[in-house]
Amino acid sequence: MISFVKYSPDTGEILSRGIASTESEALLSEKQGVAVLFNKEQKPVSDITHYVDIRSNEIKNKIENPTVSDGKKLTNMPQGCFLTAIGPSIVNTETEDSQFLLQDVPSGRYTVKVKPKDPKYLQAKFYLKV
Repeated sequence: MISFVKYSPDTGEILSRGIASTESEALLSEKQGVAVLFNKEQKPVSDITHYVDIRSNEIKNKIENPTVSDGKKLTNMPQGCFLTAIGPSIVNTETEDSQFLLQDVPSGRYTVKVKPKDPKYLQAKFYLKV
């Protein structure tokens, strides 16, 4: 059996993973805009903790998300992030900034997920009080 991942050739984000009896069988499911990389080392791979380095064409571990929180705002975010804040209201937004301040929402405690567009970073979760 051959282990493989399907990933975005533009970003390296792993979209899915699978097992096939032959390389040809794995390639049959390849779609336009999606590439296949064989996991020759048969190491466990997850789209949550891994990405494909498109320069070296290798599966690599994601690195820590550098975002930090002071309890009211987020700073040091990687360039380009998707943010989801869940609390007294729900906010979904996208930002290119390195900082984020949750504002114009009902007061309360929010759980904020930071998902960088760059797949080499892990997703992070923070708690902010507004």
